[in-house]
Amino acid sequence: LQYMEEYLGDIVAGLSEKPEHVIIHHLPVREGDPYWTLQRLSICEVPYRVYGRQQLMADMQELGYVAVMEWNYPRFIEIPFKRDETSIKGYLGFYFRLKS
Repeated sequence: LQYMEEYLGDIVAGLSEKPEHVIIHHLPVREGDPYWTLQRLSICEVPYRVYGRQQLMADMQELGYVAVMEWNYPRFIEIPFKRDETSIKGYLGFYFRLKS
């Protein structure tokens, strides 16, 4: 999801039928606003989206989902030149269930 141009909420909203369960694993999420940056791989750099937790939760709720579970995978992601403001302390995982 962090490499896709389309935002998760837009993907789910565009489906002809919403899935009953949405499980997201190892997503770079931060408190605050989402943003795009670059991720340095061994031979290149690629666009990389960091999700804002508040926006993600609000979007999923607006689509009719309730957050059932959330987990953290501690992995520090350093964003060059703006370390304190934008660095990520861990990836998050979520389990959302469609309200009945």
